[in-house]
Amino acid sequence: MKGRAALLAMAMLFASSAEAMAADVFATLPSYRASFKMSLVSARSDSTVQSADGQMFFEWKRVCGGYSYLQKSYTDYVNADGDVSRQELTSESFESTDGTQYTFHFTDMMDGRKVEEYQGRGTLSPDGKGGTVTYTKPGDAKADLPPGTIFPTVYTVDILNAARKGKRSVGRNIFDGMGEDPRYDAIAFIGKKGKSLDETNALHAMVDPKGLLVGQRWWQVSLAFYTKKTVDGLPDYEMTARFYDNGVTTDLLFNYGDIVMKGDLERIEPVVDETCRSAKR
Repeated sequence: MKGRAALLAMAMLFASSAEAMAADVFATLPSYRASFKMSLVSARSDSTVQSADGQMFFEWKRVCGGYSYLQKSYTDYVNADGDVSRQELTSESFESTDGTQYTFHFTDMMDGRKVEEYQGRGTLSPDGKGGTVTYTKPGDAKADLPPGTIFPTVYTVDILNAARKGKRSVGRNIFDGMGEDPRYDAIAFIGKKGKSLDETNALHAMVDPKGLLVGQRWWQVSLAFYTKKTVDGLPDYEMTARFYDNGVTTDLLFNYGDIVMKGDLERIEPVVDETCRSAKR
């Protein structure tokens, strides 16, 4: 995630506590895993990347006291000389149901060598007045999270709540623990809406065998991300996706500035929730 801009006014769109504002949407979010085929759409003439492809996998699951998230990806980048470099990213996190507790572990590997690793815990006050993050990797450290900061799942809920209410944009300050600059401003622009077919076909049956997307409303959403490294008010990173009413996202497009990558859904399926009872066994 990359960049930064003046989005504090947008952060006031949802001023109540995470649990209260999100209850209607949280209840509809299913536990699921999905895999995407990643490929290069375009590259600027000055980019060192000539081709790129890879895979992305993630799993979002209800667990005792909150939600767990696992994302793994690899991307092979080829330069003008034909040299191939592989980047592997792994992110694991837990977010409490009320949006006030967050644990994270992020690693970035390049050609089998660890480039970055961050691990820690974030805590937010339930009244939106900020909080703290405590790191255990790469070293012991502590930092403040400013008022209005939220964790990632709450922002997904914000976008869905805004879309359901017919709003066109929603912006927040987010902390996700990924990388050297893990706090960023994000603004989502909510575009056209539609609805998936009520019945599946043979192709859909292979990609979505349990029908998680069948009959679901969706909105086309464009997101811009800003960190403290932003220059000239331009986002460091942009993404567009189809956001479904149940929280699933597909049709991914990532704009990193010098290159644009897309993610095509290969398979999606539900996973079993982990209840507090099953977690104790």
